[in-house]
Amino acid sequence: MILVVLGHVLLVMGFPTDSTVLGSILLTFRMPLFFFVSGFFAYRALEKWTLRFCKSVLKRKIQAQIICTIFFYTLFQFCHDRNPLIALQEGFSWFWFTIVLFQMFVIYMMFASAEHITKKRNIVTPLLIFLSALFFLIFVKSNEINFRVWRVLQWGYLAEYFQFFTFGILCRKYYPLLNKCLNSDSFRTTAILTYIISLMAVYGFNRHLQDLNSSIYNIMSMVVVRYTGLHTIFIMFFSNGKYFSNNDRPCRWLRFVGRRTLDIYMLHVFLLPNLLFLQQYLSGNGMLLNQLTIGLIGAILNIAVCLFISNLLRSSNFLSRWLFGEKGKQNTNLSTSTLIP
Repeated sequence: MILVVLGHVLLVMGFPTDSTVLGSILLTFRMPLFFFVSGFFAYRALEKWTLRFCKSVLKRKIQAQIICTIFFYTLFQFCHDRNPLIALQEGFSWFWFTIVLFQMFVIYMMFASAEHITKKRNIVTPLLIFLSALFFLIFVKSNEINFRVWRVLQWGYLAEYFQFFTFGILCRKYYPLLNKCLNSDSFRTTAILTYIISLMAVYGFNRHLQDLNSSIYNIMSMVVVRYTGLHTIFIMFFSNGKYFSNNDRPCRWLRFVGRRTLDIYMLHVFLLPNLLFLQQYLSGNGMLLNQLTIGLIGAILNIAVCLFISNLLRSSNFLSRWLFGEKGKQNTNLSTSTLIP
């Protein structure tokens, strides 16, 4: 979530996603990682499947990913003097992620339900792999597709990222194998070196590979660099798991940001300032560190305000339940003596 806010801060600074070295690197793993993590935790729907469990989870998903999105999207449009009904023509703009994620989860729940109802084990895995491959082929041809349902339901993003949602589910399902790979130094070394080489092939050398062979370039940019980038980031957190699980303040803050990802995603777009004046000072070669520093400062300030607003909204049980799909804070009876020192 921090990387998403960072990417958007860079955007309002005048640096589109792949226009700089920093943006290009973030692009390789940022959204794939988001969907991978979502799939990784969605796997529990198959482990704990019951009709009551499915209904309960689906209700919370509707609250947190549909009602929440519609509410904040409508509010955002009103704040910018735009008609929110434009979503019925063009989709949900900044708020596309939750709409797409909800569709992915519904597809997965349907497959999981089919497996339990038919009592045929292991039909979810081949169905997910087949659909991921089919969606990827559709995504490759998506430039030729332009009709309303495709735009409104953001099926372009669904086709592009469903493979990473599937990958997250499979990694959780076969975690012992993944754990064995992650503990292998040869695997870690290969993944990291392949990521670095593929980064250079896709974004380095003035992108000569794109002119040399567009097919190889597309495979490298849409598949190899994304999966190796995803593995590299996962390896980094896996290798430093003891540090990130301790109770030091930075680690507690990171975990809190993780628990409030939905809140930050919905709120941060309201707080993005116009920073285009920085473009003239931060453009050009050798500015990666400067862009990263300014971008991170902006992202951290944005997230801090988002967390403040999030706590305010979640102080209402009603808003906490219907906007974020969770229970609000329990009411406490405070006496005067507890309020006055």
